[in-house]
Amino acid sequence: MAVRGGRRWLFVLCVVLVNVALFALLDWGAGLILAHLEGGEPQTRIFNAENGRDAGFVVQYDEHLGYRLVRHDADPSRFEDSAGKTVPVAKAPGVYRILCLGGSTTYGVGADKTNSFPAQLEDLLTRVYGGCKVRFEVLNLGVMGYHSWHSRIRFRTELAKLKPDLVIAMDAVNDLAASTLADDSAAFAKEKNKLLSLANAGRQGGFLERTDRYLDTHVSLYALVKRFAAKVGGLAGQGRKADDPAIFRKKIELFGYRDNMKALADMVRKDGGEFVLVDYPWLAMDPLPGNAPKVVRDASTPLYRFGKTYFPEANAAVARQDGAFVLNPQPDFDAAVAADVARAGQYYFDEIHLTKLGNQLLARDIAAGLPAVPSFARAVAGCSPAEPEAALANAVKLDDPRVDFKNGWPRPGETAVPLAVAATDNVVIGQSDDYPGHAVARCLDPARPGAITLRAGAAFAPRPMAHTRYPAFWYPRLACAADRVEAEAAGRTFFTLAGVTPCRFTDVSARFGLDLPALVAGDAMTVRLFGHAQLWLTNGNPVFTGDVTSPGY
Repeated sequence: MAVRGGRRWLFVLCVVLVNVALFALLDWGAGLILAHLEGGEPQTRIFNAENGRDAGFVVQYDEHLGYRLVRHDADPSRFEDSAGKTVPVAKAPGVYRILCLGGSTTYGVGADKTNSFPAQLEDLLTRVYGGCKVRFEVLNLGVMGYHSWHSRIRFRTELAKLKPDLVIAMDAVNDLAASTLADDSAAFAKEKNKLLSLANAGRQGGFLERTDRYLDTHVSLYALVKRFAAKVGGLAGQGRKADDPAIFRKKIELFGYRDNMKALADMVRKDGGEFVLVDYPWLAMDPLPGNAPKVVRDASTPLYRFGKTYFPEANAAVARQDGAFVLNPQPDFDAAVAADVARAGQYYFDEIHLTKLGNQLLARDIAAGLPAVPSFARAVAGCSPAEPEAALANAVKLDDPRVDFKNGWPRPGETAVPLAVAATDNVVIGQSDDYPGHAVARCLDPARPGAITLRAGAAFAPRPMAHTRYPAFWYPRLACAADRVEAEAAGRTFFTLAGVTPCRFTDVSARFGLDLPALVAGDAMTVRLFGHAQLWLTNGNPVFTGDVTSPGY
């Protein structure tokens, strides 16, 4: 009996060894097939080397993200955002820290980094809630070409240490563009699995999720069967047109936008912050109006029309499932463009990027929605906020304020509006020692308001300048909350701009849009200065028109 039992166990052992050998042989063969399938295919489907790269951008290689902006501040105790602003990694008491994740629109392409929506959001929050004890710190983390995979990986690897109170994500366009490369290939699946491993490092996940991840990485036969099943599933889509929304949907789901946003929402919440998804404000129109300019036609491709529908749906689903918040600026952008579709370029620099005015509209919509976020509501509790519309009035800068008078101002094509100083009250106007040809007007006694009467020497017919809705611009300058500049003509106040808390002087060369009404010779315009507010003049002229400066970045 003992001999028979021993033979039985030997037989079982042989069967097991034969099966193991067969499985190993099959797995080896599967590995060869996978290697063949992956051979010759691009290995950067998701982090495409060309995605978002441009010789004009200062970037460097990054092993996790593909590329990143070059950092100029090497101090590890400080963090440098995409606009070059540096803050202590350790958040100071009384600071409400907001991170803005996204691509080139968040970065500021189409406007400039000082007029990106994060920059304008910080300025607007400071103006509206200047009387509160909280200080808002809005960090621009947009990078050209970055999408939801970058956002997910960046937060886990480098941004969580900032301990943000709020994370705002506006990923969409780059996901949509990159997803066109998504398919059922082994190369794409392999790259996606590598990114998932990086994004999930330190995170266990459920049993089935962990098992699937392990087998897919370590067992070639399992990986091959999984690829084959995906390929068979993809056969159902064969025969569809390339611009079929069903194809777009399959690719973006395969790419992983929704999963990335869910994971990001979960990470932010577990880190003690709150998460807001901002629906990208698409320009795509269907049907196209007959007078649609080129920028609208370029933006109204089948792919972009699909994106305009898909991403709000995906964001809403993430919000329902993961406790995130969604802000949708699309209705306001649609209304702004519909009011005069021929001038859509006031808000859109091209089919994707926003102008400074577009960023201002986006910042305003985000600021209006933030009180619904509990941590934000707690931060401003008990405050009496300023009226947002008043705080916003004409406060959009027309160009990068870092360009000062010494750099060829005024520019070609810019001319003075026929307005000259006729009278002053409690105002002194003195020539600038630093900027020859320029003078600054300020209150003689800052304790009481000053007034300047400007008189029109000829008629002025307002017409929007090239890249803005404003017909004119000028150069007020102010710092503290008590500083204010107002302009009045034809019985109405059409410009109000106040300083901020804490005090921060605007740049001497920061030009601001002016909704100057129609004037005839002899009409008067009154300028009022409060506190230490200033008004800068060039060759005696306070107001100009003809700005044709491209918004640039």
